[in-house]
Amino acid sequence: MCRVMVWRLQHTYILVFLVIERLFIYHKYPSRFSSLSALFVFAVVYQLWSVLKDVLLALGLQKLL
Repeated sequence: MCRVMVWRLQHTYILVFLVIERLFIYHKYPSRFSSLSALFVFAVVYQLWSVLKDVLLALGLQKLL
């Protein structure tokens, strides 16, 4: 029983540190436009890589991967 209590307390310590950080440290987050732009670029590159990988595997050119 005691071991379970200690385990739960250890996992709640992080909440204390997160609240302290949120209260005392200023973070400048990126704008919505730049965040969505980065997400879009990542998604497009990922899709292109996925298609290129499938094409190379279909052609039997696994060595290029």
